[in-house]
Amino acid sequence: MAEKNLEAVRKSFSRQAAGFDDPSRNFSRADYLRHLVEVLELGGDEHVLEVAAGTCACGRALAQYAASVTCLDATPAMLAEGRRLAEAEHHANMAFVEGAAGALPFGESAFDIVVSRLALHHIADPGAAVAEMARVVRPGGRVMVIDMVADAQTRMERDRLERLRDPSHVRCLTHDELDAMLVDAGLCMASVEVAPMEQRLEPWLELTGTPDHDAREISRSLHAELAGGSPTGFSPHLRGGGVWFWQQWCMMVARKST
Repeated sequence: MAEKNLEAVRKSFSRQAAGFDDPSRNFSRADYLRHLVEVLELGGDEHVLEVAAGTCACGRALAQYAASVTCLDATPAMLAEGRRLAEAEHHANMAFVEGAAGALPFGESAFDIVVSRLALHHIADPGAAVAEMARVVRPGGRVMVIDMVADAQTRMERDRLERLRDPSHVRCLTHDELDAMLVDAGLCMASVEVAPMEQRLEPWLELTGTPDHDAREISRSLHAELAGGSPTGFSPHLRGGGVWFWQQWCMMVARKST
């Protein structure tokens, strides 16, 4: 299952790499990245790991405030794009490592801070990935996890539509499940934030190259909800002649006990 999942992730994100940082798609919003930096309050001497980093948007935002940033991802094309962007932004303290979130190739307590953003819903065993993040952070260090969270009542339909859009999607977690994973990994919760993120349907579908028949099914389901049909978990609405929807991003910061 894990290897099949990794194959789906690599296939999907190899296709997405070139356009992944397009700000029109909101996945690398500058305001949210600035907020992430503010929440972590780096002192300048921290060694940071970003897990399932993609193009390392978080890591690049943190690089000027940290001693070093290591970006780990399973998709070489995403790492190559992240390295290109880091060089263009003149970050000399960044390293890029190919690897899987569920088996991090680092020793225990190797990092002061571990970050993962919008990745757990693509991982077959997210609990194992969180446990690995806890393993490689030092005592007293922090783990920050950011991901979409879903309502338990509408998650099945939301996951169905997410997988039509991107077959590497596995499962959205609920707020309580994400909280429990961090606690089960031996971490103590420090802060929790949930922020609504508005997305426009067309660019969201374009990023993953969703086949036309699947894109039509997603659009049909959202329009059916707009007409009073069953909820999809996307809370669609019309604005500026287009269909928009909401994601709920949850940011949890937990500390490893000393």
